[in-house]
Amino acid sequence: MKAIRRSLLPLFALSTAVVSGFALPACGSDATTEEEDTSIEDITVAGVPDDTFLSGVLGNAKCTIIVKGKRVSNRKGTEACPTTLSALLDRLEGVAPAAPAPSASGSAPAPAPSAGTTVKPEFFVVSENGDKPSLENTYRFVIAGGAGVATDKLYVASFASGSGAPQAGTEVMAWSEKIQAFVYYREKGGAWERMGDGTMVPSSAKGAQPTFQCMNCHTSGAPIMKELHDSWANWTSTWMTVVDPKSPDATFNRMFSKVVRADDMEKRIISSTHMHSKGRVERAKTGGDLKGVLTQLFCDVGEGTLIAAHSKNSQRFGTVSTFSSMLPGAFVVSPLLRAPRTGTGVELGLEQSVGLKLPTVDSLSVDSKAYSDTLTKFASKIGGQAGDSIFPMNGPEKSYADVDAVQELVRQGLVDADFVADVLMTDFTTPAFSSARCGLAEALPKTWKDPADLKAQFGANLAKSTARGAKGLAARIAKTDDAAAHTATLEAYGKACSDRKTASAAAFTEDTLRILSQRRAEFIEVYHNLVESDSLLPSDNLGSKPGAQRFNGTTCVLEPATAKFVGEE
Repeated sequence: MKAIRRSLLPLFALSTAVVSGFALPACGSDATTEEEDTSIEDITVAGVPDDTFLSGVLGNAKCTIIVKGKRVSNRKGTEACPTTLSALLDRLEGVAPAAPAPSASGSAPAPAPSAGTTVKPEFFVVSENGDKPSLENTYRFVIAGGAGVATDKLYVASFASGSGAPQAGTEVMAWSEKIQAFVYYREKGGAWERMGDGTMVPSSAKGAQPTFQCMNCHTSGAPIMKELHDSWANWTSTWMTVVDPKSPDATFNRMFSKVVRADDMEKRIISSTHMHSKGRVERAKTGGDLKGVLTQLFCDVGEGTLIAAHSKNSQRFGTVSTFSSMLPGAFVVSPLLRAPRTGTGVELGLEQSVGLKLPTVDSLSVDSKAYSDTLTKFASKIGGQAGDSIFPMNGPEKSYADVDAVQELVRQGLVDADFVADVLMTDFTTPAFSSARCGLAEALPKTWKDPADLKAQFGANLAKSTARGAKGLAARIAKTDDAAAHTATLEAYGKACSDRKTASAAAFTEDTLRILSQRRAEFIEVYHNLVESDSLLPSDNLGSKPGAQRFNGTTCVLEPATAKFVGEE
């Protein structure tokens, strides 16, 4: 795995800490030239749209906000601005500030009321080496909500080591009802710098140059929790507890002592992503560029997502030992075709999935002994040592931000489930990083009024297209009653894979890990800003190349990606 430049924010990606999980945006630039302060009664008067951080957390504090290099100070504030991490935690938890110093007359004025909190913050923690406590480990704390702000509308991130949590450089992501997007902040020199917001991400985000630094990681402007679904790898959750490193730092311990399960954070991020997707689609409609958002069905555009089996490796260094045989369903076919199974049920947040019934596909598994043996054969390494991730089968699935952008188009009646399924049947054994499926997005119309209009325009464009798979997709979208046919095709594929495992569990498991190795290489190619250390994803000796091979959709045997896929013609 190649070395990656680390961004500062991953919820937002700004920190130099080597941590996994919630990506805050790769936000700030220290090269910003700042103008003199402009003191005003209310920051929003300066044209800064209100959001849950400005009004809900900073509230009546006397703060300076840096916006596009200009320092705007709130003269109306009566409390000290919470710019240190400890002060911000006090604010979130409703701890009253220290009493002010006596006035010149010698009398002590009554302290200003603290920002009341009816919604308490929730604390979450992730560490790629969380099973090996050390003061040298890196930890990312994410605090959701607080100071009366709902837990899906405000996130604070602190990047710490076991030795302590820094008081400076804290990062914040806040929801703005006014602009229907998340806004990104970081603390800088005793002020809060507004890095940018989701409205700055173009509708056609695929391949777009970042319009603000956070977009390096937050490619569609959405929140990121890379390990969103069960097993929530590397987070304290149902399946794992990040071990206390016994930090000497009071602020670290203050946060660590209040950590709750990432099972809950999944729900917060899904809710936040729903809000983000609604704003993104509304802006695309207004701007006449629905094509840019629907491209997220075909291509990998939004923030990266990883998935893993839910049972930890019993030994992950040296010779790996595991009892897990789970093959995450999103690895096999797209999660948008149905909600894949997990260790605690199914993946959440897929309310508008196509809803196909795929019991054979979702019962596929690998052989646990063959898995361990193959890791040895492929010289698997994690963090520079022989071994595996904390959870086996750790690798990419389709970006949840992409998935939910499509679901929002369905929610708004602009796309229907039949269209989604027809597209996903293109190169269906490659649920993420399919160059063939992505190439077909070029034929999408710029905008449309309803699913019928979309199909008519797209079908006409496909008829003239020379792109690979255009003929097959045109035939599928011309039919409106092919759900049963899609189900039969997918279940036949699942049976072929199951039969392969029955015939030779070792061979099937080895081929599965070859594809997993390739998917990891594809993830690194597309989402390299999210790969903050070599402890996130295992490496191996295969030299896997992005887009090189896939499973055949009929036989479940490996084939070159250049071979004709099922449904191509």
